[in-house]
Amino acid sequence: MDTTVVDETNRLKRETAFLCPMQFRNNLPPPRALDWKLLRRKGSLVDDDMMAEHNVALLYDELRRSTRMFSEDLGINLDPIGSDAFRAARTKGEIHPDDLILLANDSAKDKETKSGTGRKPDVNKAMWLMNTKYISEGGLSLKTGISEKSNLILKRQRELREEEEKLDPSLRDYNKSLSEREKQILAIKKSFEAAEKLTLETATHPRNKSLKPISVTSVFPDFKVWPQNFVRLTFDEDPTLDVEGVSDAAENLKEKAMQKALVKPMMVEDEAGRPDKFIALLLPKDAANAENVKILDENENENGTEYDWVREYKYAVKTEDINTVCFYFGKDRVTYADLNTKITCQKKAKSTKGREGQAWKPVSVHVKKRKRTEEEEEKRAGKLAAIEA
Repeated sequence: MDTTVVDETNRLKRETAFLCPMQFRNNLPPPRALDWKLLRRKGSLVDDDMMAEHNVALLYDELRRSTRMFSEDLGINLDPIGSDAFRAARTKGEIHPDDLILLANDSAKDKETKSGTGRKPDVNKAMWLMNTKYISEGGLSLKTGISEKSNLILKRQRELREEEEKLDPSLRDYNKSLSEREKQILAIKKSFEAAEKLTLETATHPRNKSLKPISVTSVFPDFKVWPQNFVRLTFDEDPTLDVEGVSDAAENLKEKAMQKALVKPMMVEDEAGRPDKFIALLLPKDAANAENVKILDENENENGTEYDWVREYKYAVKTEDINTVCFYFGKDRVTYADLNTKITCQKKAKSTKGREGQAWKPVSVHVKKRKRTEEEEEKRAGKLAAIEA
């Protein structure tokens, strides 16, 4: 009897690695069931292009493309076939009584309310809220753009105007008819009239009511110094500190020395090669006798007046309120000049004084006056003409 041994091993199985030089993917999705919607009927007696399905939306699209009956930005869906439903009626219907208020004319009170919608709110009613530190940091000027001093002046002007309007109601309509420039001129005239009526008995201090004036002096613009530019310097410590002959002197001598002091803007390169800007404080060589020091013209003193380089300061420029001025008290009158720029000076550290320490510091400093350039004379004349106009 013949016996046949059947080898049940897979003939396709290979013990060695299967190498395929062709790129292939083995993550294809499983075959889907037949989707009859996607099958084309080959060999059908009726061609696919001849078959059509009735759909009302197709008629809408055809009407929109052919007739362009409606704008594309109406915002509502219109029926091209039943457009009569959107046609305005020939006869107007009756309006409901509750809707008549929409067509009523605005009263005078409503117009006044609407005209004041664009005005700024009265910040005086919320002073306690704005100045409460634990709610919001910063003063009133940071929130309204108006300094506290200017806000008090505006408040006082508004109170005086309201008092005048109560006495004479016709002034309210007159004030509303004026332009901003006319209102400003009127306020200036009233300030002069009030100044003429002011006497030593009626004058009071705006903050301390117990103070009494002892004299009245006229105040005028200083036409000599007004064309020049002035700044206010503030130091983090006494600028005369460690200055020989001045640091231990009396306060009046320190003040006289600082009156003859000069500041010079400088720029050097730091250790990283970046520009380093600062200002240098210069005092006369004989600071203890600064009262007698004079800076002469270059024709009178060719060498100039000798000054000492005291120290350097880092600085920050800040523009203050436009109404900030500097007063000069004379014997018979007081003059003032514009002073709306402030420079804050902070002592410069020795470790940041330049690439090679003191290499850029001058050995000696000599100061003398020079003539103004044509450009400086034009600016000076223009500024003087503006104040005299």
